[in-house]
Amino acid sequence: MARLSELGGLGTAALARELGDLETASAKLEELLDRQNSTLGFGHPRNLVTRYKLIKLRSELSGEPSAISDYELLLQDMQRVFGGDHPNTLVARRALAYERHKAGDTRNAVFEFEKLLNHMKEITAPVGLYLDVALTLRSLQDACTVTATMDPDDIAPLRSSRSVPEVGRE
Repeated sequence: MARLSELGGLGTAALARELGDLETASAKLEELLDRQNSTLGFGHPRNLVTRYKLIKLRSELSGEPSAISDYELLLQDMQRVFGGDHPNTLVARRALAYERHKAGDTRNAVFEFEKLLNHMKEITAPVGLYLDVALTLRSLQDACTVTATMDPDDIAPLRSSRSVPEVGRE
């Protein structure tokens, strides 16, 4: 029964977001997160996915890079619960690095994207996510004239029609 209400909360939030009503989507995710905190606990995997979606939505709503500390806390919990190699953790690392770029800290964003890309080379990371990180890193490097440490040949074999995974979807 609780699971149906969670799906309803996520579904309502997703529909509101799709219709462009970000305030309603945010409110629905906050309600869902409150229910999850009381029934599942703060560090439950489903709770972590909802927290990610809410942080991402709030960042979009504000238009400001205010989510860095929220992503940092979430990332600590995701690493503890999922582990450092899990796709949800990798996506959260990407979001944190991108949020740093939005805040104007492009050099540190590039550094974090490079670390993430190197980590993903060592593990079996989703191809779509790897390609997204590699291409984002390349454009950030170009934007701040940082010497590229990535070989373009690393990207070429990874061309794929698969989309970039979202937290909670594997």
